[in-house]
Amino acid sequence: MSVKILKSPSDFEPFVKAWEGLARASLEGNVFYEPWMFIPALRFLSEGVAINAALVWSEPKSPDSEPVLIGFFPFVQSYGYRRVPIHYLSLWRYPQCFLCTPLVRAGFETECFKGFFKWVDSADFSTWLVQINFVRGDGPFYAALQSYLKKHLRPIDQVSFERAMLCSELDGDTYIRTALSGKSRREFERQGRRLAQLGKLETVFLQAGDNIDYWIDTLLRLESSGWKGRAGTALALKENERSYFTEVARAAFEREQLLMEMLLLEGKPIAVRCTFLADSCAYGMKIAFDEDYAKYSPGVQLEFEVLRRTLKNRTIKWMDSCAEPEHPLFNRIWMERRVVRHVNISTGRLSSRVFVGCMALMRRLYRLYRRIRRK
Repeated sequence: MSVKILKSPSDFEPFVKAWEGLARASLEGNVFYEPWMFIPALRFLSEGVAINAALVWSEPKSPDSEPVLIGFFPFVQSYGYRRVPIHYLSLWRYPQCFLCTPLVRAGFETECFKGFFKWVDSADFSTWLVQINFVRGDGPFYAALQSYLKKHLRPIDQVSFERAMLCSELDGDTYIRTALSGKSRREFERQGRRLAQLGKLETVFLQAGDNIDYWIDTLLRLESSGWKGRAGTALALKENERSYFTEVARAAFEREQLLMEMLLLEGKPIAVRCTFLADSCAYGMKIAFDEDYAKYSPGVQLEFEVLRRTLKNRTIKWMDSCAEPEHPLFNRIWMERRVVRHVNISTGRLSSRVFVGCMALMRRLYRLYRRIRRK
């Protein structure tokens, strides 16, 4: 096994083909770490960030064979973990990245983890822990990682949170009736009827051959005209983030990995939604609406149409909202939850093993204390 470290955007280009092959054959897909999304993030969103991407390669099976890329772990080195003056590695979560699950080739899990942690333990920089952050807590990568760490007795400390996701066998209308109370459902239906009284109301879906730039510009315009614009967090207000989103949305459209829906009132866009696809999985990226129509909840009206379409189209296994844990919209209308974990892992150094072990012990003691207080 060997590990190659990449740091600058130009370092990644020679390995794109092997990287794409890894993404297709990975134990668990992650659209945010595929080359077409990650390389633009390096160009537009990595200023001031020291990237150390570890590419793990298998040993050639014969003198004539080539090594195979079996792991992709993009890390940043940081200083000061929870006010403790130490160096540590964490997976790079760039702006608009909502999942950091590393890419590991299926069938090579043990070999990949062995090579990766060998590099961590022998690296020429001082790091006290490795943080595998923002990974699916209910996915095959986490299960494989847990199995490896348990077998090799590496101390870990971990926390988790939940966010809304959509994964159901129900049809759309039944799902909505189940998720919402009768009072809430009737209120949203009343708002929808009042909105339809203002003019022709229709939902349109992005199709092959459509003008993708029009869809992107409409989404960015609606977002910047609302509360995100006032808060200074809208994508259109930051040239690098606007450029990044525009490039990856175009790439997703060309790769047939993009879903977009638009709610029109008399032909005028009043709500737009954007979702990225990876195999049979979907990741909700953006939703924006015209606040002039806020009292009619156009975002919710559009979300209902997306929900019905997704549950009717069984090619999508699940849809991750990529939202905050307490999101007021998705937590209300999506019933399922995605577990997201942060796993702090010790290096091979004794001081690191003691530090991470103490962190885990203190967390367990704190949880025990809270349980006792609640009794």
